[in-house]
Amino acid sequence: MNKFKYLFTYQLKKRILSKAFLISNAIIFVVLVLVTNINNIARQFEPSQEGERILIVDETSLSALDDLNSIYKENYQNGVITHGGIFFEKADAYDESLKTPTLILKMEGDLLKADLHKFKLSQTNTQVLSLSVSHLARHYFLSDKTEEEIGLIEDFNNVGSQALTIHTLEEDTRVREILSVFAMFLSIPIFMLIMMAVQFVGGSIVEEKSSKAIEYIIANVSPQQHFFAKIFTSLIALVLQTLLILAYGLVGTLVSVLIFNTSNSSGAGDLLTNALGLDIAIINSLISYLPLTIIYLILFGGFGGLLLMVIMAFVASVSTTNEEYQQFQSPMMFIILIGFYGGMFGTMLGSANIFIKVMAYIPLFSPFMVPSLYLAGSFMWWEALISLIILVASVIFTYKLIMPMYKQSILSYDTDKFMKRVKKAFKSKNA
Repeated sequence: MNKFKYLFTYQLKKRILSKAFLISNAIIFVVLVLVTNINNIARQFEPSQEGERILIVDETSLSALDDLNSIYKENYQNGVITHGGIFFEKADAYDESLKTPTLILKMEGDLLKADLHKFKLSQTNTQVLSLSVSHLARHYFLSDKTEEEIGLIEDFNNVGSQALTIHTLEEDTRVREILSVFAMFLSIPIFMLIMMAVQFVGGSIVEEKSSKAIEYIIANVSPQQHFFAKIFTSLIALVLQTLLILAYGLVGTLVSVLIFNTSNSSGAGDLLTNALGLDIAIINSLISYLPLTIIYLILFGGFGGLLLMVIMAFVASVSTTNEEYQQFQSPMMFIILIGFYGGMFGTMLGSANIFIKVMAYIPLFSPFMVPSLYLAGSFMWWEALISLIILVASVIFTYKLIMPMYKQSILSYDTDKFMKRVKKAFKSKNA
C-alpha cells in the first residue's frame, strides 16, 4: 500500500506541476476571462453609445414624448443604465413588422397609460423604461392638483406604478435558439478535459515503457496498482481542472462586475442579463436548465473520461514507443472527434433527427453529446439518464475485459502489428 501511495502521489505531482498543465491553465484563464467579458470589451469600442432604440407613438394631446425623454435623461440615464441606455424615436403608429420595441402613450382620464410592445429589449432597459413611464404618469397626475388634494390621495406612493403594460413579442423558439447556441459550445470544455486526461494516461505509460522504467515499477507494485494509479491521478486532475475552469469563470464574472460596472442587478438572472446582453427570458431558461446540465456534464465527463482512459491505457500498454502509441491511438482520436462534432452541431438538427439521438446512446459519443443535447432541448432528462446508465455499464464491462489484458501486455515488447498484439494479450489473459 505504501508503494502504491508513493506511486500515486508521484504521478499526481508530476501531472499537476507539469509545464503543460500550468501553461494550459494560464491560457484557459486568459481565454475564459476574455470570453466572459467579450460583450463588455466590445462595448468600449462602439462608436455610438445611444443604446437601444424605442419607437414612441404619442396618442396624448400633451408633449408626452418630449416629457418622457426629459425625465429619462434627468433621472435614469446616468448611473442606472450600464449598456448604452435607450433613446426614443417618434412613430406615427405601431408596426409589428418592424420588430422594434414600441411604446404607445395615451391618457385615460387624468392618468397616463402606456403599452410596450417589447421585442429584444434588455431587461435592464425595460425596467428603466417602466420607471420613466411611472415617473411621467405620476407627474401628469399630480401636476394640476393642489397640496390639499394631494394630501387626500390614499395610495399616494403607488400613483403611476401600474402605468405600463408590457406585451412580449418574443416566442419560445428564440429562447430555444439561444440555448442551442450555448449548447453547441458546451462540448468544447468536455472535449478539452477528457483529451487532457486521456493523453496524460497514455503518454505516461508509453514514456515508462520506452525508457524501461516500467520494469522497475512493476517489480514493486502490481500491474493493477499501476493501472489504478494512472487512472485515479488523471481523474483527480480532471476534477481539479473542472474546478479551476469554474473558478476562472467566476473571476471573469467578478471582472465584469468590478471593472465594467455591471453590478446594478438584484439576482443571478439580472447579472447574466447585464453581462451577456440577453433578454431575461433567455437567461431564466438557461438558469432553469443549468443545475441538471451541470450534473450531466460532471457525470458524463467523469465516466466518459474513465472509459476512454481505460481504453487508451491498454493501447499504451501494447505500444513500445511513443511513435507507435500515436499511430495506434489515431482511430480512437477520430472516434472522439466524431462525438465532439456531434455535440457541437447535433443541436442544430433538433430532436427529430433520429441519427443524432442514436449516436447519443453510444458510450464513445455520449459524453460529448448528451449534455449539449439536453441543454438544447433535443434530449429529455430521462433519455439522458438512460444514456448515462449505458455509459456506466460500458465502463464496467470495458474494465473487466481490459484489465487482465493490461496485466499481460504492460511488460510486453512485441513488435507485431497492433491487432496481433491485442489478440495475444486476449489469449494470454484466458490462458
